[in-house]
Amino acid sequence: MLDISIFNPETLDDIIDTLIAISLFSDQSEQDPYWEDPDFGSKLYTLVREKKTPQNLVLAEQYATDALEWLVDDGWLESLAVSAEYRDESTIVQISPVKKEVDLLRETIT
Repeated sequence: MLDISIFNPETLDDIIDTLIAISLFSDQSEQDPYWEDPDFGSKLYTLVREKKTPQNLVLAEQYATDALEWLVDDGWLESLAVSAEYRDESTIVQISPVKKEVDLLRETIT
């Protein structure tokens, strides 16, 4: 089982929450890529049946980071941190996004 936890929800909004969820839960598959961007999505699905090893925790963190990096690159987030741990029978991936502070008036004028 894979569980995603997004920390600091009061600084985010529904749009960013949705973008995070879509990015993490869309499978980045070579056989069936997303039609517009074959690099979109994550490879977290590949770890669902894997053994619980330290190497797979590192992979879970990397796969989540890779799937969400576009949110930083495109200016949706200032930064994000990802960590993973095993808890009982689940792999817990914790996402700590930092929303970009935008001065809407300045953005409109420039």
